[in-house]
Amino acid sequence: RKDWGCRWWSKWIANIELTVAQECTVVVYYFNGRRGQGKVNDFTTAGEEHVRREAIEQRREIFLESEAFRNALEAGLKHLPKDKGPDSSSPYSREVQRLFLAWLPQEDRQFLVSSEGLGNSQKAEVAWLKRKGYSYIEKEVWELESSSPKAIGRAIQ
Repeated sequence: RKDWGCRWWSKWIANIELTVAQECTVVVYYFNGRRGQGKVNDFTTAGEEHVRREAIEQRREIFLESEAFRNALEAGLKHLPKDKGPDSSSPYSREVQRLFLAWLPQEDRQFLVSSEGLGNSQKAEVAWLKRKGYSYIEKEVWELESSSPKAIGRAIQ
């Protein structure tokens, strides 16, 4: 539970209700290459699924201390670039993620992989939209590039 959670959620719901009342289009943005993926099973399971993802992610620290990770570093992982791209990942972080997923038991790995596509709060938001029966368009983040400068926070020149 976050201090800002309840206030944010109530403001988000109010904005969506206004959007629907004004017959505007709701747009859900997914990570690139993940359109339609990463949804929770249902609004009622969103919290439970979040707790499970966090419990699995906490095991990353164990992985980072493991012999398997140390071996990967020595085999060349430490030489991969760490400069972050537009998606905030780097060759190094992507390889660490791949190795972490491979290290996990299959059930946990499949759960995390199936969770990719939306951020944690977005998972609950999309489940709420579905629960309310509100329609929405699914896009990927790269599609913001075709949005107006004002819509994506760029200065209009």
